[in-house]
Parts: sequence; C-alpha cells; structure tokens
Amino acid sequence: MEPINIRNIIKDNIKYKIYEYKDYTYTSLGLSIDFGGTTIKCSIMDQDANFIIEYSFKTIYKDIYINLDNICNYFNTALKILNIDKSLFNAYSIGVPGPVNNNIVEYMINVGIDKSVNIIEYLSNKLSLEGYLYNDAHASGIGEFEIRNTSWNKAEIMLGTGIGVCTYNGNEELGHKIILDYEEKRYDNQGICNSIESYCSQIGIKNTYKKYCKEYNINYDDTLLIEEIFNSNNKASIKTKEDFINIHLIDGIIGLLKLYPDTKEVILGGGISNGINIKDVSDKVNSKLNKNVIISKAIFTNGLYGLNRTIFDRNKKYI
Repeated sequence: MEPINIRNIIKDNIKYKIYEYKDYTYTSLGLSIDFGGTTIKCSIMDQDANFIIEYSFKTIYKDIYINLDNICNYFNTALKILNIDKSLFNAYSIGVPGPVNNNIVEYMINVGIDKSVNIIEYLSNKLSLEGYLYNDAHASGIGEFEIRNTSWNKAEIMLGTGIGVCTYNGNEELGHKIILDYEEKRYDNQGICNSIESYCSQIGIKNTYKKYCKEYNINYDDTLLIEEIFNSNNKASIKTKEDFINIHLIDGIIGLLKLYPDTKEVILGGGISNGINIKDVSDKVNSKLNKNVIISKAIFTNGLYGLNRTIFDRNKKYI
C-alpha cells in the first residue's frame, strides 16, 4: 500500500517519519528494531508490512542498557505521536550484530559488548510485549528474500560497521570466518587475522585509508564517514576505494562462495554498498566463479522489513 503523505515530527532531537494512508485503520502492529553498530533504526509496521512510523538514533558504544532504555523511551514517544496504545501490538522483533542463542546475544563486539545479554528479558519487562531476537544479517536476509519473493539459494553480505552474512543455511557469523589470503596481517575486533571483516567493514576500510594517508603524507581524520572517505578524491581515498571494490570485496565474495558453493547469487546490502558499481563487481566475480552479484532492493530498510516478517509470518521455515 502506497502512503498518500509522509511527514516528519521532531521530538527530543529525534526525527519521526510518519506514513499516512487513505482510509486506514490500525489493526495488528509490530515493532521492528534494527540494532546497528552505528545507528539503531526502529519502525512500527502493520501485519502487511506497511510502515506506520520510522525513526532512528545513535548507538551508544559499550552501554547496552542505555541503548535498550532509549529503544523503550523513543517507542513510547512514537505511541504518543500516533495516539495509539500497546494493545494493538502483536510483538516486537530485534536484530542484533552478534550470534544469537535462545533469546540471548552472546556478544556484540562492534558495539563494545563482549559478554552475553538477555535482551528479550530486559525489553519485554520494559515494553510489556512479547519479543523475538535475531542476528541482524539473518533478519536482513529474511527481508531481502521476501521482497524478492525468492528461494533461499542466495546469500547476502551486509557491509556496515561490521560484516553480516546471511546464507541459505541461516544465521552464521561468517564475517570472521571468511579469510583473505594476503601477506599483510590485519586483525579484526575478535583477533582473527585477515577476515573479510578486517578489510570490508567500516573499521577495515578506515584502516586501509589510514595506511594510504601515511604513505601519501595526508592527514588522517578518523571522524570521516566511509562515503566521505570515498568522495575525498585525494590519493589515499582513491586507492582505498580501488582496493575495497576491486580487491577486498571481490576476494570476500569469492571466499563466501567457496564456503557455500551451492549459493546461486550474492546480494550486497548495508550502507557501504550504497553507490557501488554493482556491474563491475558482478562481472569480476562472474568471470572467476560464474556467479552473479546484485545490489539489495532495500539497502536501508530490509532489516526492518525482515523483522516485521518474523512477527507476522512465524510459520515460515526460515524463522
């Protein structure tokens, strides 16, 4: 269903994006929470995956409970903006950047959390709602595959603060298991040498840029976003982008396909994938392994969509 109007409201320095539909009546709703390493994105959607309200806020590094309290507080603000109550809600579902086991996330290294946390117990007590917990790449894969209405013979690589990978086998932390065969030694945040995460994540790309800044005597600015690095157009940024797209990303995709040779197609998602010339990447992979690489249909929202489906399509085999 297409909205007839989208308007923004600012509350407590948070922008709430409100979707309005013709002759719409609230029925069964769900809260989707995409807990990223840089940003936490939330949306209230109905059983047909129509967005009702969408908002995001900065992830607080190393303090899981401030982040969880912010999720609850901003959700309550969203309810007030919409003038609805929790009785309309079926459940909430949250995707997190770490391995998930029995409603517990074992760790979230990219958020500075190195121990297990029972996120569902904490949030459900605060929200008074039933909840579900998923690895964020798994949730994104569900959203991507549902949007494409396709079978699970594909894999998705999420390029963000860390690297998330969702395969047709489900949820695995493959960002630390795909090893690139380079002479250079580079360690990811789990101490693993030359993983795809150590080269293709936000941190990995910044380390490449830092290396070339030193080589070309350019001042390194750690506050730059990846988009800003790629658009700097100095020697270091040009070499960083070339290495990422032509070497590191290609090698990472090929490493994934060697682990899962039955994969028919690789989908690139996550914020870093925005703006990549996907044809060049696909041509290079296709020339070596005869596999296609495509870009996500919903780079910034497939995680939210997938989490919504985990609430309302619980009979699906991938859930």
